[in-house]
Amino acid sequence: MPALTIANMLISKHQKDLYLTNMKINKLVYFAQVECLRTRGHKLFDEPIQAWEYGPVEPSVYTAFRKYGSDRVTAPAISEDHNQANSLTDLQEAKDVIQRVVDLYGPLAAFELVDYSHRNGSAWKAVYEPRKNNEITEEAILRSHDGIDHPDLRRTLAGGVRAVNERFPNALKLLKDS
Repeated sequence: MPALTIANMLISKHQKDLYLTNMKINKLVYFAQVECLRTRGHKLFDEPIQAWEYGPVEPSVYTAFRKYGSDRVTAPAISEDHNQANSLTDLQEAKDVIQRVVDLYGPLAAFELVDYSHRNGSAWKAVYEPRKNNEITEEAILRSHDGIDHPDLRRTLAGGVRAVNERFPNALKLLKDS
């Protein structure tokens, strides 16, 4: 299944509840690959992931959504690969992996994902060299802490909003209505 199919599935299912930019989509696609390697023992897609300045990027996914710049991606990309899933089992597996990634990483803003992908012990940190776009290999991922450690969502923007809403249930509603 192509990485772009994974990105399109993510957008189709979650564009209304997540603010998805090209940067965020690329990080979520990367973490979907990590999740599948860690929990299923195989890659979700075969295209290479590269270590760019702002974290892991799958070049075909980046190119497909480049026109949005840093704005919200509003629709899936047109894919030339019509044999997107080898079987219904592969499709269900991809959906399950994407949902797990959305649950773990979806609340993070794009730059929180950048910071997280740059942490010590990450595959990106192990292979990144400025202006080289080195590949983040399966071996680098499995040697890293990626997919073992998960972000503490309480220390994110979304976590802060959730904490305010729990402590002051009407505060956000009052702000919205003012």
